[in-house]
Amino acid sequence: MRRLASKLLATLSTSNQKNATATSVPPKLLLIGTQFFAKLEKYAIALRKSRVVTS
Repeated sequence: MRRLASKLLATLSTSNQKNATATSVPPKLLLIGTQFFAKLEKYAIALRKSRVVTS
């Protein structure tokens, strides 16, 4: 999950550098994306732990 998130963020930031026009991704959106993936990862870890306990 982390690899996927970093890959996506890397893609966003590189496309951001390539065309610094109105079409580029705003930093705020990048921040929201990072926070979203961080929460998603925490959820995935919690889910994995709960699965291990129950099985």
